[in-house]
Amino acid sequence: MRYLLQNKIILGFVLFLILTSMVACRQVSSNDIAAWDKLQLQEGDIVFRRGSSLASQIVLASDTRGNYSHIGILVLDSGHFKVVHAVPGESEPKQPDRVKMEAIQDYFAANKAVAGEVMRLQIDDSLRVKVAASAKDCFSKKILFDHDYDLSEQSCLYCTELIWYVFNAIDIDITHESRSYVNFLSFKGDFIFPSDISKNEELISIYSFNNH
Repeated sequence: MRYLLQNKIILGFVLFLILTSMVACRQVSSNDIAAWDKLQLQEGDIVFRRGSSLASQIVLASDTRGNYSHIGILVLDSGHFKVVHAVPGESEPKQPDRVKMEAIQDYFAANKAVAGEVMRLQIDDSLRVKVAASAKDCFSKKILFDHDYDLSEQSCLYCTELIWYVFNAIDIDITHESRSYVNFLSFKGDFIFPSDISKNEELISIYSFNNH
């Protein structure tokens, strides 16, 4: 009986280690998305999501190296984490598409994201705050969405262009000059896809979820 009890204790300890290692992988379900506000997130973290819309499928089909169709950046607003991102088709009625800011729970809502990930560039906290401030400034200025997907000027910004732009504000090229060539219908040239950012080896994964 004594040995049986010891074996149960050992087995329980092993199971505890296994469960702990699973948590350490930092995988979270989209059902737990409301709890993200309590996690160890930081301003300047980059948030990727994979959508199920037609536009998302077009991006995923074009970006053969990537797992995500959209990208934004975390900022603190009134003590809560929000996402600043440039996205078409989510504007208010009769309003043009422009850079928006919304709660991380809304950004990763089930009707918008089937998978998502938070990644972090290892830089000084003061630089992280500057990146977030630059993103919030883009929102405050109501910068329009770049439907021409033109990287040569930044009066309008598309999703990955926004991330590239705000990191350029602190003299960091988050893409390491990576570009993806596209020749599809009216789109021809070099573009920044989410994978041109996510493949940056200086980024580390903080949290992720996948509904599949």
